Amino acid sequence: MSAKLKDLLERTAWTAVQAFFGVWAGLSLASESVEWNAVLYSAGVAALIAAAKCIIAFNLGDTTSASLPEVKPENTP
Repeated sequence: MSAKLKDLLERTAWTAVQAFFGVWAGLSLASESVEWNAVLYSAGVAALIAAAKCIIAFNLGDTTSASLPEVKPENTP
């Protein structure tokens, strides 16, 4: 498995986990019942957006990872 694919999978998976727990916590605080469909859909959409960002970064960013290019200050030695 290539490093780019590993990077994409890791970023996508962690985004899904973070979105899952964030939406779950928010809905738990807002009401007594949690709508699991909303939690799962939100995590899925967040994962898709993360994957799309990685794919865009493959073409525009660093050639070795799913990161967009770093912006360096102009006055660097």
